Amino acid sequence: MHFFTQASAAHKRVWADLLVDAVVASYYFWQVSAAELLCAAPDVGALASVVFNSVLIALLLAIPLHAYIALRHKDELPDEREQFIKTKANQFAFYALFVLNAALMCLIASSVLFTLPLRGATLSPLVVAHLILLSIVIVHLARALVILQSYRRGY
Repeated sequence: MHFFTQASAAHKRVWADLLVDAVVASYYFWQVSAAELLCAAPDVGALASVVFNSVLIALLLAIPLHAYIALRHKDELPDEREQFIKTKANQFAFYALFVLNAALMCLIASSVLFTLPLRGATLSPLVVAHLILLSIVIVHLARALVILQSYRRGY
């Protein structure tokens, strides 16, 4: 496969970020849902342990990947095309985050105004915080995918 020999450092960094974010987010949300930490009275120690382990996994994955990329591409500087792609992806991420958070606010308002039963779950502040975190993770992954799609198209 010639991808890892021909891709730029910025392109490889995006792939590394996408990999780390996907692994850490899937681990975190899997652990939170499996341990039922979003209930009315969550175990704070277990939640802190999941957060600590997620940060540890992120560091153990990101540092070697980015160090390897930095060592392989010492002299490479970002060009105007890469700045344009990042700007376009950041613009998309901003609008996507706005839409997701507006949908979340509508969910909160509808559950408060109409007391909608959400399959036995309530919208506690912890659940709302995790929904906001999920929207941020989704937007960050979407931003990385927009960057990768732009590289593939050759912008």
